[in-house]
Amino acid sequence: MLILGAVLAAILLSVFLGSCENALMEAVERDVAGLATYTVTYEANGATGGDVPVDLTEYNTGETVTVLDEGTLVKNEYQFVHWNTQDDDNGTSYVAGPTLIMGTSDVTLWAIWTQLPTYTVTFDSQGGSAVDSQLVIEGDFVLEPADPTRSGYTFEGWFKESLCNNPWNFFSDTVTENTTIYADWEARTYTVVFDARGGDKPSPTSKVVTYGEAYGTLPTTSKDDYIFEGWWTGANGTGSQVTELTTVATASNHTLYARWGWYEFELGDLAASIDQGWVFYINPDAYEDGWKYLMAYTGDLTAKVWGTYNYTISGADGTAIDTGEQNTIDIVTGDPLTDTAADECADHSFDYGGNTYDDYYLPSKDELDLMYNVLHAEGHGFFHDVLYWSSTEASATTAWAQDFSDGTQTPEPKSDPYAVIPIRKY
Repeated sequence: MLILGAVLAAILLSVFLGSCENALMEAVERDVAGLATYTVTYEANGATGGDVPVDLTEYNTGETVTVLDEGTLVKNEYQFVHWNTQDDDNGTSYVAGPTLIMGTSDVTLWAIWTQLPTYTVTFDSQGGSAVDSQLVIEGDFVLEPADPTRSGYTFEGWFKESLCNNPWNFFSDTVTENTTIYADWEARTYTVVFDARGGDKPSPTSKVVTYGEAYGTLPTTSKDDYIFEGWWTGANGTGSQVTELTTVATASNHTLYARWGWYEFELGDLAASIDQGWVFYINPDAYEDGWKYLMAYTGDLTAKVWGTYNYTISGADGTAIDTGEQNTIDIVTGDPLTDTAADECADHSFDYGGNTYDDYYLPSKDELDLMYNVLHAEGHGFFHDVLYWSSTEASATTAWAQDFSDGTQTPEPKSDPYAVIPIRKY
C-alpha cells in the first residue's frame, strides 16, 4: 500500500508541473504575439476635492492611450499641471490626449499640482476709516469688506481706480496681480440756520450746504447800538468765524450765530452814542457773556425803601459783579412791597436816539462800589454825597448801602428810603 501511494503521488506531481509549464509557455507566446492587456490608473496625489478619472479600458502593448484630463479633481490653492508616472513629478509626464503608448506593464499616473501665486489686495478708503488688506489666490474673488465710514460723507461703493469710474464686482472680478480697490464717497448736505441774536431777521434764515465745500453767500443782519461782526459757531458769537470761503466741517444740521461788537468806550466815558450812561466796568469776557460794559444812568431816581422790614428775599444776596440783575429780579418777584428801590430801577426806561432803553436794574454791593470808585471819586456822573441802595440783602432787616461821601458800605434798615441809581449792561 505504501508503494502504491508513493507511485500515485509521483504521477500527480508530474501532471501539475506539466500544467504550470504549459501555462507559462502560453503566456509567453501570447505576449510575444501582442495579445497581453494592461490598464491605466489615475491617482489624486493630495487633491482636496473631486474624483479621479477612471479608465476601464484594457490596452495591448504598443497601443495608443488617450490620457484623460483632471475632470472634477481639485486641490485648494493649487492648479493641475499634468500627469506623471511618479508622484514627485520625476517620472514621465503626460497631458490629456492621445499621448501615451502602452508598454508591457500596467501604468499609474499621478496628478501633479503647482501652487497658485498669492496677491495682496489693498483697500484705499480715500479719507474713510481703515479697511484691512486681503491675500487672494490668483483667479479667486475678493471678499467684500464691511463698508468704511467717513464723517460728512455717504459710502458709494468700491471702484477699480481712484477716480471711481469703474465699480469693482465682488462676484465676477478676479485677482491676477497685486491690486488696489478704491472707496467712493458722496458728500452729505446739511441745513445751516442763522441766529441773529436779537438783530434783524436775516434773509435767508437758513440754507443748505454741502460737507467739504465752502458755505458760499451768507446773509447779513443789523442791530441798534451794535456792530455786526459776521457769523460765528458759538452761541454768543464765540467759537470760530464762518465766512463765505469757510469749508463746511460740521457733519450735521447746525446753527451759526451773529456776533455783535460794541462801540468802544473807556472807563468813565459817557456813552454818547447810545443811552448816555456812564461806563464804570469793562467785561473781559464780553463775547462769552454777551455784554461788554456796565453803565450807570445819568441821574438819581426817587429815593425808595429797600423792601419789607424783617422779611428775607430768597436769592437776593449776590455781591459780585453781574449779580445785581438777578438780585433785582428776586426782589421784584419775592418782596410783598411793590414800590421798592428794585421796582424803581426795573420800571425805569430812557429814550435816546430813537431807541428806548428799559433793561435797568439795581446794582449789587460790588457794582455799587465800582460806581463810587470809578465814577464818583473821579468826578464822573451826577452822584450826590448821600447813601445809595445796592440790591444785596444783608439780613432779614437790613440791606447793603454805600455812602458816596466817603465810600463806606454798611448794612442799613430795609425800611429806610435812600437814593437809587439804576444800571444796565451793554
